[in-house]
Amino acid sequence: MITNLKIKLADIKDRHMFVKWSETEREEIFRFLLTRISQQDFCELFDIDDSIFSEVKTGKIKPSGYIYLSILDFLGIKKDVEGLVLSGRSHQPIRIKKAIISPELIGLIHTDGHMNLNKRRNGVNFYFCNKNFSLVKKFKELVLATFDCSFLEYMDARDQTKHIHPPSIIARILAKKVGWKDEPRIKDIKQEEVPGYLRGVFDGDGTITIGNNKYSGIAPKIKICSASVNYSSQLSNLLLRLGINSKVRSMVSKKGHKWCITEASRHRDILLFINKIGSSHIGKKKKQQFVKNVLLNGNQVPSLHEFK
Repeated sequence: MITNLKIKLADIKDRHMFVKWSETEREEIFRFLLTRISQQDFCELFDIDDSIFSEVKTGKIKPSGYIYLSILDFLGIKKDVEGLVLSGRSHQPIRIKKAIISPELIGLIHTDGHMNLNKRRNGVNFYFCNKNFSLVKKFKELVLATFDCSFLEYMDARDQTKHIHPPSIIARILAKKVGWKDEPRIKDIKQEEVPGYLRGVFDGDGTITIGNNKYSGIAPKIKICSASVNYSSQLSNLLLRLGINSKVRSMVSKKGHKWCITEASRHRDILLFINKIGSSHIGKKKKQQFVKNVLLNGNQVPSLHEFK
């Protein structure tokens, strides 16, 4: 499967990521390297501080992803990204156990997740929060499908919101693929990743409403809220790639708060959404199934039986 959300070695060639290696690997690599080039020439070639390189060579500090992969590239050594153990400067290590990142995880992060650089642009804020525990559990499962890592978890006693914090280095890897949350690159998502991404977005910030209609019995609508017109338009374009028509509406509250809604309301589009995207949220999944059963079996729209 060709996917944009596949971790590559280039994604960890970063000065903020650090690679854990064995003493044997370190000694063998440097023995091989220094027979090919002097330390001074290598540091000048790859713009590496000589004193830092010396500490890496003696094992006092771990190599950054940039130093590690610069050495491997120079020596022509091939390495599998799966199995690599990485860490940030002050966080627990993680292990990449699978190179594929779930698009559903990215969708959840782009709604109820926080994945941005701090104000100084030298640190990362990365966590997910929701009152629905099953959704928090889903987020954790999706992270653990790709990474072996530990989490900080706690409950906000004020509103019973569950917070879960993975190691921030995971955010740096994810941002290489889709950008930070305040500047997402979702237009680059591959076609096969669109349903999973939209499922995560719907579970985080979407809803399905059920009104009444004297002709068809029910008038369901699927809505996804966003604070950005641009992002809502991108979501509408992703839905269209699945054959689902939608419209973007700008809303203003009485207090002047602005937000946008991406909305699908035609029965055909509702059923396409349910069949192609669905939901991992228990409550929303039940509601989708109810709407699907009524539309298909209630004889309101017999032309839509192709969706069975």
